[in-house]
Amino acid sequence: MERRIAFLLFFLLFFAPWMAESQEISGPWNGVLDAGASRLHFVFHFERDAEGKPGCTMDIPEQNVKQFPVTVDYCGADSVHLSMPVLGASYAGRLQSVPGGQQIAGQFRQHGYVFVLDLKPGAYLAARPQTPQPPFDYATEEVCFYAPDSARLCGTLTYPVGYSDKKRARLATPVVLLVSGSGQQDRDETLMDHKPFAVIADYLAEHGIASLRYDDRGVGRSEGDPTVTTTYTNMQDALAGIRYLRQSRKFGPVGVLGHSEGGIIAFMLGVEGQADFLVSMAGSAIPGDDILVSQNRLAFELMGQPDSLVDAYCAVLKQVLRCRADGLDFSDPREVVDSLVGVCGADCLPAEARLNLAMVLGRENPWIDFFISYDPAQAISKVSCPVFALNGSLDTQVLPSENLPVIESLLPPRPENRVVEYPGLNHLFQHATTGLSTEYATIEETLSEEVLQDIADWINGLQRK
Repeated sequence: MERRIAFLLFFLLFFAPWMAESQEISGPWNGVLDAGASRLHFVFHFERDAEGKPGCTMDIPEQNVKQFPVTVDYCGADSVHLSMPVLGASYAGRLQSVPGGQQIAGQFRQHGYVFVLDLKPGAYLAARPQTPQPPFDYATEEVCFYAPDSARLCGTLTYPVGYSDKKRARLATPVVLLVSGSGQQDRDETLMDHKPFAVIADYLAEHGIASLRYDDRGVGRSEGDPTVTTTYTNMQDALAGIRYLRQSRKFGPVGVLGHSEGGIIAFMLGVEGQADFLVSMAGSAIPGDDILVSQNRLAFELMGQPDSLVDAYCAVLKQVLRCRADGLDFSDPREVVDSLVGVCGADCLPAEARLNLAMVLGRENPWIDFFISYDPAQAISKVSCPVFALNGSLDTQVLPSENLPVIESLLPPRPENRVVEYPGLNHLFQHATTGLSTEYATIEETLSEEVLQDIADWINGLQRK
């Protein structure tokens, strides 16, 4: 899922964000760290507060890290030293003249490893050619609707090209509610500078389909407390969006397009009888605890970890999630993990892995509690409207082999239903090499043109039947 349970993947704890600035060194500076298996862009934003104290934030686009504070140990006229105690890391660099300008020649250090990280002035701008740019040949409108607990949710209503308020035209215009993946997302489902929902809304508008995308609770202009949000809460919010569209009387059939967790929510809404059609993009069909174990197993395998370590970690993780789903209260999560390690015969697990498993067990998180206990199968089997379920063959977060066949077997038979696995696409429906999330930021494509076309054709095809 988009929600990266970072503490489950202890091998991915290598990088995170920070803070810094100086008299001479100011504004954004960016550079590339070559870690062998991956290349990561670092962007430091140097500034001073009202009292003149230097500070800085750091971005790592490939890790979806933005504006993370770093400790500024020293920032002078020609050098800077930053530290990241939580990461056991530091950065030191010196300003020097080079052909064409200046650079900060420096080194990033972490856990005994040293990497060259030279910075040049300016921000790093990732190429995102599919992001829609004005002027648009369709209309948009800022709208708000209200969840059952009165939280105000705000978003963008996009009218298709050629939309008419006349009754006959209005009743022929389908509209789609876009429901984002896990984690609190903005209305564009922005991730690593990609804006999938903006791309989808733009494509649908060009092909005669309206859409409503909205900020999740606590994001952008939407209200609500994101710390107590669960998949069920998000479903209630989406249901309020569907009802808003129906009550507006501006459109004909009202459908749902959900991505990842939004794909699960699409099936939940199908049971409510409020949607005329559903598009589930990388929605899962198996219980949440199985999803997390599968995610971790595949990620470790793709990183080349030994089978013995992968099997051990996943066996203990499965037991940890089961304990959490049972709602047991543990005063010492580390002790419980050590006990489970013994039960599973997983003595090969290093201390870092055990610590991360203890964090999974001990950290309060209403979303994860609901997710690991929820089985989408029952909802899928009760959906009565047409469904288009799709996934990419390289999805490492919702494995197509474990989910698409289940969806296909559970859906009540309808001639309009489609279940498709797209070769070479990842969880975001980008053309990818490995499918790992570390590729998301490095791929310029936001969403496969073939997928966009198939979705629009399928929705429009429903209207012609």
